[in-house]
Amino acid sequence: MIEITALVENVCEREDLQAEHGLSLFVNKDNRKFLIDTGETRAYLENAAAMDIDLAHIQTCIITHNHIDHIGGLESLLKINPEVKIYLRAEAKSEFYFKYLFAKKQISAKRELFEKYADRFVWIDEAGRNFRVDLENADHRMDEDAYLNKGSNNSSGATLSYDLPGGIHLLPVTVREEQYICKDNLLFEKKDGKLIKDHFDHEQFVVMENAGGLVIVSSCSHNGIVNIIETTKKHFPNKPITHIIAGFHMKKSKGDGLNCSKEFVKETAEALAATGAMVYTCHCTGLAAYEIMQEVLGTQLQYLKTGSAIRL
Repeated sequence: MIEITALVENVCEREDLQAEHGLSLFVNKDNRKFLIDTGETRAYLENAAAMDIDLAHIQTCIITHNHIDHIGGLESLLKINPEVKIYLRAEAKSEFYFKYLFAKKQISAKRELFEKYADRFVWIDEAGRNFRVDLENADHRMDEDAYLNKGSNNSSGATLSYDLPGGIHLLPVTVREEQYICKDNLLFEKKDGKLIKDHFDHEQFVVMENAGGLVIVSSCSHNGIVNIIETTKKHFPNKPITHIIAGFHMKKSKGDGLNCSKEFVKETAEALAATGAMVYTCHCTGLAAYEIMQEVLGTQLQYLKTGSAIRL
């Protein structure tokens, strides 16, 4: 059984909870409890306390990418929980920016955070360099909790996943069809002192094995939810996808408008409909895109608000 609770996201109808432009999900999978992202502030911690959810003793926190609305609340967790391990891509060590005309703003965690709590971070490197392993073999034990897995039936260009106990898998996006990648052109990465377009190599998503099939959780899907679905199919070729929980990054940075065309929204919705999976969206999808997608998906699409929970 999997239960996913939205500790914080953009919409909230409960007076005792806070909403913000950010995302944090609490997951209970067969009594293994962990966190996916920490929102922008400590609001998720306060909401968790209001819902009697204990985050001081969880062992795992997965950060899907290094944008402040997903990692901004992390230090608050590190202060109250001395044991939690933080899993994120090695590429997330870079600095990331929002840039519009001549204005720019850093939107990633400061490197000082990574240095201050260095022993708490597990940096996942697609090439395995950080782990000093021989990738010619199928699996290699990384530590007592996780191992790197090349995936099934994939002799070349394998999708490497970092696998936690209990059928929990962290994957990079390896299928990258340009037409499905998010259309936000205001996001950048600093490399060699210059700002270049963010290619979202620092993004990862979660796949959980459940009764009946696979559950995908992807916080922002900058690389495109269709590409994420295809990556999952490549890694798990014989398992159906039954549920998708994801933001689709279709909302403008300011206001509720779209950062993409209506046609892009509809095309994405049609691809989701074709999977047959139940879809829960939130956060950066935005309400404007949600309404367009619901015209295509109907009851196959639901909105996951702050404080709401789904049981799979």
